[in-house]
Amino acid sequence: MWLSLMLNEQIVAKVEMRFSTTSFLLRTAEVVEPDLLPPGIRVPMQINPVIDFGTAFSYWLNGRQIPDYREGLDELLIQVYELEAYRMGRMYHTQHTAAALSYYISGFDRYYLTPERTECICYALESVHFPTLFMFPPCTEEIAGEIRHKKTLCNMPGRFAASPDFTIPSGCLSWWEWRGNRKYLVQKPGKKALSRYLDVIRPRFPSMEEAGVIRFDFTRIEDDILWLSNLIPYFKQGRGIWEQAAEFLQKIPGSCEVLNVLRECENAAVKCGAMIAWNEMGISYGSYRAEPVVIL
Repeated sequence: MWLSLMLNEQIVAKVEMRFSTTSFLLRTAEVVEPDLLPPGIRVPMQINPVIDFGTAFSYWLNGRQIPDYREGLDELLIQVYELEAYRMGRMYHTQHTAAALSYYISGFDRYYLTPERTECICYALESVHFPTLFMFPPCTEEIAGEIRHKKTLCNMPGRFAASPDFTIPSGCLSWWEWRGNRKYLVQKPGKKALSRYLDVIRPRFPSMEEAGVIRFDFTRIEDDILWLSNLIPYFKQGRGIWEQAAEFLQKIPGSCEVLNVLRECENAAVKCGAMIAWNEMGISYGSYRAEPVVIL
């Protein structure tokens, strides 16, 4: 199927993709507006001119889906796909379907994918877990906004409940919450992640904890986020990754200070016997000042 990568109502790129129960295949890709590409695509292409759009797009899109190890993933997919629990086995590499049917929308930026016309996804011949025919209708900026704000989409066909929760790159239960004009990323971590938050993240980032539920205040984040994991495929062996990251991002005003904060956070986590992965750290930049971002 052909899909358009959208920034609000503007077409940024066009891609031809095929979906299966284990992955997606990018067949053709065409950039329409190079200057409007997401940071996770644009920066890697600037780092290495040899990197084409198709490669950078595939890496970026892989990061916009639920991790296989996410807590409660099986239960979530059972509910989403209306499966019978007794037929359910561990379903690896299926989370990209949930993200696709949510148009790969993320609360961390303004991008989304939309087919040119209503498409269908059916896995009936590939897996007994997926007997349902899913409708994949065109998306609009209005629908994308409704999904981001978790409003009820009564006009959405099919049984799939579109939600940006499917594109939060976190292993723990996570969702978005709006309270008036304030935007929060709400996460419910396990014991280890909670300990890491209390010792490492809470002293450094605007957030609050109550009864094991963490609320990160994202109200201050005005720009799209580049996750540090988007840089990993382009590192060279034998050199420090933080030094290479600083070189990659040196043209971004304030990136040096942001990377120092993230590196300090990682070092503090190591001292506590914990770890913060690079897909949990990012830098927000664009029209406003660069800001460090950390999630669980």
